[in-house]
Amino acid sequence: MSKLKLAIIFINLALLGAQFLLTSAYSAAGREISGVSSQVSEIKSQNSQLQLAIWGKSSLASIQASAAGLNFIHTNATVLSPLSTAMAP
Repeated sequence: MSKLKLAIIFINLALLGAQFLLTSAYSAAGREISGVSSQVSEIKSQNSQLQLAIWGKSSLASIQASAAGLNFIHTNATVLSPLSTAMAP
């Protein structure tokens, strides 16, 4: 075989090996991205559940029930404003 044919075969094998390495690297990165994406969706789901729990705990009915359980009583407070008085000049 001539040197040119050997060089072409060597270059083709080198390019094939490089293509294989790049393809496997991209597929590994794709699997990692897929794993991270599933973690993100799982965390978003947990975040939604926690948000609903916060809304439930901070609702007025929940706060009133907690206050009743602690023996707090509802009072009606009346605020009085003093009348203004005349000042001597």
